[in-house]
Amino acid sequence: MLTIQQLEEKENQMAHDHFPKHGFSAPDCDGRKMPKHCFRRAARPRRVAMVTGRVSILITAPFQKTLCRLILLSFLLGCVGMSVFAAVNTETPPFAASGTITTKAFRAGEESPHYQAEFTFTFASSNDWWEVEVVRLNAGQGEGEIENCRVVPGGVRNYVLFKGRTNDGALDVATVCPIPFPPPTSPSMFVAWLSFCPVPHLPTIDAKRMHRFLEDITSCSGTLDLMADPRNEGKYSVAYLNPEELFLKQLKVWNGGVAIITGNDNQPQFRNFSGAFENGFLDSEFEATESTNLHGITFPLRTIYQHYAPNWATETNDDLYRSVYSELIVSQLSFGTHELRNGNAKPVEMFAFDLRPDKFPVRYLVRNDQWKPVTDPQIQTLVRLARQSKEATRTKSTSETRTAVRFFFGLVTAVPIVIFLVRAYKKTKMKNQKTNP
Repeated sequence: MLTIQQLEEKENQMAHDHFPKHGFSAPDCDGRKMPKHCFRRAARPRRVAMVTGRVSILITAPFQKTLCRLILLSFLLGCVGMSVFAAVNTETPPFAASGTITTKAFRAGEESPHYQAEFTFTFASSNDWWEVEVVRLNAGQGEGEIENCRVVPGGVRNYVLFKGRTNDGALDVATVCPIPFPPPTSPSMFVAWLSFCPVPHLPTIDAKRMHRFLEDITSCSGTLDLMADPRNEGKYSVAYLNPEELFLKQLKVWNGGVAIITGNDNQPQFRNFSGAFENGFLDSEFEATESTNLHGITFPLRTIYQHYAPNWATETNDDLYRSVYSELIVSQLSFGTHELRNGNAKPVEMFAFDLRPDKFPVRYLVRNDQWKPVTDPQIQTLVRLARQSKEATRTKSTSETRTAVRFFFGLVTAVPIVIFLVRAYKKTKMKNQKTNP
């Protein structure tokens, strides 16, 4: 085992023997008084890096260069790994959130709500799939108690289970609508979706305009046509929770100055506002007021959704009253979707009212909540039958209309002839009576 002094002497001797090969004299590069140019040009052992106990490590210049390269490579790999981790971390892993929702509805000029309900909610998400379920607490007999909505190919599936329902043979009805969000007419489900759907698909037109969510239209069929109407457009502003920008922080949607009323044919139709609201007003507002960080992802903890309506006794378009108020508070967040799978049992069999096929809704039975895309051959067969039925109904209606028109014109034509014949008969009869008294 060499001592430190012996190692230093060996190093000096090696340097003395090596320098003449590169044009240096030994006195110029003697021992620890060697000038810096000796270290720059000579490829020689440098110094003892470490001596501990019975182990000594002698690092030569070539090994030192290799070690530096390894350290640099490790650093670069670490940077790449951190970049990859950051990129992967922006993808939302499967998660579930649960808590409570309070929904209130107000009338103009009234401070107390005319409707208030408490719900528990569960929202689960994985990749591009999500499902939300709300359960109304203390629901009355015959009232909607459980409402569930989830993604299916080309739209969403929604059903309501009523309290006190019995197994009397009647099937629960599920509606499939070609929209990417729950029906806005259910504020409790809608606020849960706005809160926890990662990068939600909003009905935007461009960077400044979007189609409004129609909270007042209860049927999916009515919502589709009205939502796509050019008059159902408004400005919007959106912000996301930083830094991942996965969940909404704030969403404001403006009304362009139109109302939806029920026409004489009981069908909804647009009507332009007048006065202070003809140029538009704030229609709805969502905001995440509290958030938390779970495993590097910022989740909302408390959110509020509000829908506004004009206060007609005013002269400014910012004088609104809050018609709907929904507040969501999270009680549990976890990765994985087991919470929803262990929730309320879904109906084994449901009667489906599917509006995904354009202009030709179809009806069929679904088992175990398994939904097929519209391109499925069985659904296409139903669409073809629905089209034929509609065309047959139209043809029958046209035929009946034509028959009625022909009968009407025939009747109109026949009446004068009948009148003429009756008068002629009377004249002939009177003439015969005068001739033969």
